Amino acid sequence: MPLQMKYFVLKPRAKAIDDAFAEASQNAMTTYANVIRFIDPELAQQLKTWAREERVRQGTMERPARL
Repeated sequence: MPLQMKYFVLKPRAKAIDDAFAEASQNAMTTYANVIRFIDPELAQQLKTWAREERVRQGTMERPARL
């Protein structure tokens, strides 16, 4: 059965430095913002800022200690 939804929720806040789901959400938000930038420049800028802030926050997280 194919996936069918009305809405798709992105969660850009990472739980760890290697959180691939957060990274994918950040990238998706940036891509969406680029597509709508001429239609709604304010929303596009807010989305880009949010994604960038979360990307920076994720990048400053500590890597888990190796055993």
